[in-house]
Amino acid sequence: MASIFRSIDSLLSSPPTTATPPPILPQNVPFGQPRATFSCPSCNKSFVTQLGLLKHGKSHEETHECSHCGKQYRSMGALKMHVKTHTLPCECNLCGKSFSRPWLLKGHQRTHTGERPFTCHECGRSFADRSNLRAHQLTHKTIRKFRCLYCGAAFARSHSFPMFRNTFQSGLLSILYSIGSKPLQIWETQVKNGHIKRITDEDIESLVIEIMGANVSTTHITCPHDPKKGLGIKLPYIVLIVKNMKKYFTFEVQILDDKGVKRRFRASNFQSSTRVKPFICTMPLRLDDGWNQVQFNLAEFTKRAYGTSYVETSRVMIHANCRLRRVYFADRLYAEDELPPEFKLYLPLNRSLAGQSSSTV
Repeated sequence: MASIFRSIDSLLSSPPTTATPPPILPQNVPFGQPRATFSCPSCNKSFVTQLGLLKHGKSHEETHECSHCGKQYRSMGALKMHVKTHTLPCECNLCGKSFSRPWLLKGHQRTHTGERPFTCHECGRSFADRSNLRAHQLTHKTIRKFRCLYCGAAFARSHSFPMFRNTFQSGLLSILYSIGSKPLQIWETQVKNGHIKRITDEDIESLVIEIMGANVSTTHITCPHDPKKGLGIKLPYIVLIVKNMKKYFTFEVQILDDKGVKRRFRASNFQSSTRVKPFICTMPLRLDDGWNQVQFNLAEFTKRAYGTSYVETSRVMIHANCRLRRVYFADRLYAEDELPPEFKLYLPLNRSLAGQSSSTV
């Protein structure tokens, strides 16, 4: 302890050292920022350090140009690596396909041999390419927080989700199927003086969604369930497989046109004429007895009602009173023999379904 105090006393008793005052900097140079002192003789650009000037000087040096595409490189080594993308010197002796790099050829040859040398230690699944293994390993380590709006599939990486979603932007895209384990998973339900439940329909011997209510405006389902989100479906046809319950029934589709305006189309079996207003078009809907396949050409109705072009569907709302088996979008109208069996109007399933009890969904 004494030595510590002695050292402090000696410091206090020693004469103060004189420090060199900081240089006066120009007003446009912030305090603490050194002044640029090294200038390039070719373009007069200034640099703080000589190393920065040397690095900059390479930009004025002679470049090497590719004879195939004209792309320029500062080093001959970089040019030689680039030229291989044109010459493709690595050729597969099995199929003749050529590659620019040996490791690309080796990865390709595994498609012939079936070799999968990269194995996941979590589940034992093997891959032919290391990058595919790394992408797969994220499914074990990362929470799958990106979920497909249409089928419920979950993804660990955000860029996988839009790719999966876009694969459905042609052909048929279903947003409701009454036989699924959770048919209303992406739908919001609202019930007042009525019910929304899954029952077995005796005509088609299939589980269906029944929406019944004293007032069509207070009992309905809406997709998507989050009011802040939109479906973003670009397919122009919406098709409902719906049963006529001989009561008031209506459904509504909200679309976005090429003017950026949201329009609504509402079809009702109790309306007798079509009325077009700036943001909503209401029209009559005629249903036959029993089950119907309602086909709605959103692109045509948008053009006829507002003179604009259909871009995408934002929301779908289906009110009481009806029974639903499927709601889907299509890129065109399909003949009955073109549709998959589960998309057809009449599809009696196994009679074992008829014995299942009704359930609220």
